[in-house]
Amino acid sequence: MKIQLRYQFNTFDVDVPEEALGALLFDKAVKETNIIRKQVRIVYNKNGENVPIAENTKIKDVGATTFIIKDMGPQIGWRTSFLLEYCGPFVICPLLLLILRNKLVWNSYFTIGIIMWELHYAKRIYESIWVHTFSHATMPLADSMRNVVYYWTFTILVNYNLYDKSLSVKGLHLYQILAIPCWFVCECLNLYCHIGLANLRPKGSKEHYLPKGFLFDQIACPNYTFEISGWIFFSIYSGLLISFFFTICGGTTMFIWAEKKRNNLIKKWPEAKNRGRISPFTFF
Repeated sequence: MKIQLRYQFNTFDVDVPEEALGALLFDKAVKETNIIRKQVRIVYNKNGENVPIAENTKIKDVGATTFIIKDMGPQIGWRTSFLLEYCGPFVICPLLLLILRNKLVWNSYFTIGIIMWELHYAKRIYESIWVHTFSHATMPLADSMRNVVYYWTFTILVNYNLYDKSLSVKGLHLYQILAIPCWFVCECLNLYCHIGLANLRPKGSKEHYLPKGFLFDQIACPNYTFEISGWIFFSIYSGLLISFFFTICGGTTMFIWAEKKRNNLIKKWPEAKNRGRISPFTFF
């Protein structure tokens, strides 16, 4: 079977066996372009869209004979990136406490706020190590560094403002007390959704499956629903404008991700069009 590989202005003709896997194209791409293998991405055109081919996919199954080689630049593992993003907030918070130790007022407002923050990122670290599975091994290093700056910067801003407000807080209002268990329930349900998504894939598989059960039958990404809700309740508890801004930034990003994931589900499973993005309503 004759295959054509294209990279920038160069074209490479390749003869591949009938049952050849995508890995053969990656071997050829590395040989001809000298790009580091983990930076190579190979795509083909399908209905006007560039679709990546995986190394374990049979070339004949994609129905294309022309493939484009892309250099994705320096890469980092998804799990490593997640740990960098989440370990920062988990560690920066106590470091900030250490720096401000002589000025701290350990009242109930400040203590509970710090515990909520640390528990959230402890959960995220746990998920990154033992729960999450990834369909792609790596992501662009530049994207990872942007995420690190985002999380670490907001950690400093939110926690410093939490400390600053604690100096003038006398006690907790009823709405703050109610926000605590609501936040905890959202955290637990977010973890439950992540475990459910991880269990969709057989061990070692990178295939995508249609999530079913719980709220997945009504919502494309209920994990984002509870993530956003958890931050809303944290913001209500803390009463910090910077926390609400952090929630809006994260919520907007997750809505965009949910839109993309919903569209991908609909392409493979048309019945997914009846699901909302982060709510049971199809328009949201």
